[in-house]
Formats: sequence, structure tokens, C-alpha cells
Amino acid sequence: MMRTSFGFFIPALALFAGINALADTVAFSVPCPTTCIAGPSGTSGDPVNLGIAFTVGGSNISVDALGFYDVTGSTETETVGLYDSSKTLLTSLVVTGSATGYVFESLATPVTLTAGDKYVVNDFTGENGWLYSNPNPPVTASQISVSGTPAFYVYGSSFAYPTQPGPENGYYGPNFEIAGATSPVPEPSSVILLGGCLFSVIAFRRKKRVV
Repeated sequence: MMRTSFGFFIPALALFAGINALADTVAFSVPCPTTCIAGPSGTSGDPVNLGIAFTVGGSNISVDALGFYDVTGSTETETVGLYDSSKTLLTSLVVTGSATGYVFESLATPVTLTAGDKYVVNDFTGENGWLYSNPNPPVTASQISVSGTPAFYVYGSSFAYPTQPGPENGYYGPNFEIAGATSPVPEPSSVILLGGCLFSVIAFRRKKRVV
């Protein structure tokens, strides 16, 4: 009989459960400075778009931040964006540097990338310096992969799709973050509420037995 009385607590717990977001995953990692080689500085009048082509693995992913590799650690800005296989720009963002290494800024609206599809993440360096990754290809998160020579570039004065295959294995320029999964966890208020209800039911049944 008690099992029947408490059955409603199972869906109630699911209803009042909170959502716990897991940490994001960085798409490309970099072992700089040991295996990175400095590219020509943009200050010579050669602003460039640096792209890395990649393929999404067996499950869709959600991109919630874009970033680039800040060579100098200054407050320089660069434009980073994502293109699909038809060269359609999905999203872009101006990212401000703050420290040497990868810096990221969150997207107002995350972008879903489809499993098995190919994409290009692009970084317009402007007048800033950059790095390329010879002799090693980029190290990727488990949710994506690169093959062959994934580097593409195009020189120009503004953000644009990188059309030229690069001789390098990749660039330590563009990057993005993959949103972590979520897991349900009971919120404190929900636990207190359910505990109070449970106590009331037990008290009611005991009183009924005495009568």
C-alpha cells in the first residue's frame, strides 16, 4: 500500500529537478610554444583570414563560444566565424584578446553543427600576428576531427571565407567551444518541498491507523 501512496513522488522529482551544465570543451588545443612557428606579422600590411576545416563526429554539437590564439597577450581584437560546407556564414563574433593563448567570448545564440557535416572556423587577424602549427596538425576535441591538410587562408582587408588551401597543417588562430551536456540535479527548494510532502503523507497514514 505504501508503494501506491508514494508513487507520485517519482514524476514530481523529475518535474522539480534542476539542470546542471557540464563544462565546455575547447575544439582545438595547442602545445605552444614548443611546436608552434610564428607566421608573418599582419603589421606588414598583410591582414589575413586563417581557416581550419573540420568534420563533426557521430552526434550534433552546440557551439556557444568563439575565440582565437592571442599571440601577444594584448587587448587586440579579431573577428572569428563559422562557415558550413556551402560557404554560408553561420555566425561570427568580434573577440577581444586579454592574455597569451586562446581567448573566447560567448555567442548570444549557440549554433548547432550537424553530425557528419564539414565546417570551417575562420579568424580574420587584421594587423595582428599569428602562428601556424607545422609540423603538427591541430589537436582536436573528441567530438570533431580533421583530415589531410585542414588549413585554408585568404589575404584581404576584411573578414572573408578562406578559399586558398594552405601548405601548413593548421593555424593557431581560430577556435571555438563545444557546449557541455546537461544533467538533472534536484534543487534545494525542490528537495525541501518533496521532503515536506513525504512527511505529511507518513503522518497522515499513521494518524489514520491509530483511529
